[in-house]
Amino acid sequence: MRFAIANIYSKEFYDTWHETIIKSYSDLSDREMDSFAVLLEDRGFWLLDRLKDIKAETMLVAAEGDKIFGINPTLQMAAMMNCECVIYDGYSHAVYDEAEDFKERMFRFFEGGRHVR
Repeated sequence: MRFAIANIYSKEFYDTWHETIIKSYSDLSDREMDSFAVLLEDRGFWLLDRLKDIKAETMLVAAEGDKIFGINPTLQMAAMMNCECVIYDGYSHAVYDEAEDFKERMFRFFEGGRHVR
C-alpha cells in the first residue's frame, strides 16, 4: 500500500498524509486488498483506437509529476481528440486529490454543458 500511495501522490502530499491514507485502508479484508492489487497491474488494454467514439465535449487532465503514466499519453489523446487539456505542475497521478482548484475546474467544465462534437 505504501508503494502505491508513494507512486500516485506527490512527495509532499505523501509525506503529509501517507499514515492517514494507510489507516483508511486498515478495514479492508484480504480479498478487498487483493482486488486493489489487481487494479494496479498492467492489464494491457489499449483505448486510443476508441477515442473517435467519444462524442461529448471532453477535457483531459494530467499532472507533470505523474509516476504512473507521465503526461505523454494525455497529450497524445488530447491531440487526437482536439480537446481541452489541463496539465498541472507539482502534482502526481492523483492530482484530483491534491490540486486545490481541481473540483472547481471540474464544476466549471460541467456547468458549461456537454456538447456533442
